[in-house]
Amino acid sequence: MHDDPQYLRQALKHGASGYVLKKAADAELLSAMRAVLRGQVYVHPSMTRILLEDMLPESQSGDQEDSWAGLSGREQEVLKMVALGHTSAEIATQLNLSAKTVETYRARGMEKLGLRTRAALVKFALQEGLIKRD
Repeated sequence: MHDDPQYLRQALKHGASGYVLKKAADAELLSAMRAVLRGQVYVHPSMTRILLEDMLPESQSGDQEDSWAGLSGREQEVLKMVALGHTSAEIATQLNLSAKTVETYRARGMEKLGLRTRAALVKFALQEGLIKRD
């Protein structure tokens, strides 16, 4: 299969017991097939992080709420704009900062919140009412 997280999510949603990437070696494919035949679940190791990222923000939402208050005003401002879909260049122009400075605020804020992807940030921002769904 493809290494796109959406393919993995759809496959698991529809009952797949295994997920192997196209680039996997023959031996890995055989190992995955044997695991599934034993009733186990096999997901390519590089894809397990995606599953964890999907699960962790929800399980740590209380920690994230507390962490949001601990962000600087600028980190909050930058993360809201990122969640709304603005690019670093657009944010830099609007806030009169360099794109590199915007990236630093974004990286620090997301690290403090325990978020790793823009999608996780958007989900968090929607759940906390920081942005509105159009």
